Amino acid sequence: MNKIRERVKEFFIPILYEWHEAPGVLKNKIYILIGLLIIVFLAGLYAGLKYGAEDFLILSACLSLAVGFKVFGIFRVIMKRNYCSMEGVIKKVKSRLRLGRFYRVTVLQEDGTVETLLLDKNWRVNEDGSYRFFFRPGSGNLGTFFYSDSFLGVEEVEKCE
Repeated sequence: MNKIRERVKEFFIPILYEWHEAPGVLKNKIYILIGLLIIVFLAGLYAGLKYGAEDFLILSACLSLAVGFKVFGIFRVIMKRNYCSMEGVIKKVKSRLRLGRFYRVTVLQEDGTVETLLLDKNWRVNEDGSYRFFFRPGSGNLGTFFYSDSFLGVEEVEKCE
């Protein structure tokens, strides 16, 4: 019994440590996706059993499986610390009120370099705020991160003055 307990500790303690050290924006993304997975699966299960709609049950199971793969992918990113971060102060926010899905953000990094990023309008940032952006590592410049699934999220960083 003690050997089993020790093996369980050896397995779960590193996972709990990595989870505790993970950025909040990545943990929130996993929580939201797990909630979506549960809602989609339960809606499909309810409709499948109540109304005899087996095709709806199969569709919801497939969607839940796809969301589950997405959750697993983000969980692997957290556990392996396979993400990059960029921290900086937002100097300019442009085109937030125009049509389209993205808006331009000019970020001044700590080393003095200026980057222009395209952010989805669902991510809110304010001018003169300090933020940390998370990406999956890859090749190329920062602009290519936003056109793929490499952008993981953004969180506000408190200024130490």
